[in-house]
Amino acid sequence: MNRAQAMILQQYIGSRPAQDLRVLVIGGRVLGAMLRRSTDGSFKTNISRGGDGVAHPLNAEIERIALDSAAALQLDIAGVDLLFDRDSYCVCEVNSAPGFSGFEAATGVNVAEAILQHALRRAGAAPRWIPGAQHPQAAAVRR
Repeated sequence: MNRAQAMILQQYIGSRPAQDLRVLVIGGRVLGAMLRRSTDGSFKTNISRGGDGVAHPLNAEIERIALDSAAALQLDIAGVDLLFDRDSYCVCEVNSAPGFSGFEAATGVNVAEAILQHALRRAGAAPRWIPGAQHPQAAAVRR
């Protein structure tokens, strides 16, 4: 081991190896949860690394932990990763810029729209059009 290299040590939580939950929080609201599973036998469950995800039901504890985690870090947008710890959950990490394409595919939640709506509310602006709907100027262009 090179003594100049940084090392991170953490407790092993082995209740459900190669599985975790990704909970998305936007603007103090939990959008949903996704169960992520490793597909290659490693402990890494990231969708971007080949893991798969399915929607997971929320409960009061998952919501409380995710909301408290985002609030503690003062994050408007957060991906809270939870490990299964016997009959409870343990925070693994909190991402300030979470990827969400796998979450959208697994849950059907339009995360980009939720982020946009939150940003508009924070700016005190009302949306002129809703993403996915026809833009008001599109009809004028066709005439």
